[in-house]
Amino acid sequence: MLALDYMVGRCHWPLDCALARNAPDPSIALVLCHDTEVSLSQVKRSAKHCEDPTINEGIASLYIELGDLLNTHGRKNEAQAFYKKSFKWG
Repeated sequence: MLALDYMVGRCHWPLDCALARNAPDPSIALVLCHDTEVSLSQVKRSAKHCEDPTINEGIASLYIELGDLLNTHGRKNEAQAFYKKSFKWG
């Protein structure tokens, strides 16, 4: 369980970088979003077999933050897709 908590936290790193820098260049924000999503895909495989609701909440939170970042850069369709994924996990 601790390993999954750690992995969810590590998924925040590229996203936090994008948010901290305000990623003025949309291409940088998109690359960091992609890095977050790749890391998140590994966590999701493990989380499917986990019964800890905090892991699912962490995944849902990441999806919301990804959606917010993409929405900020005018990528509304992609943002909506992440919001839908957050609903599934949250």
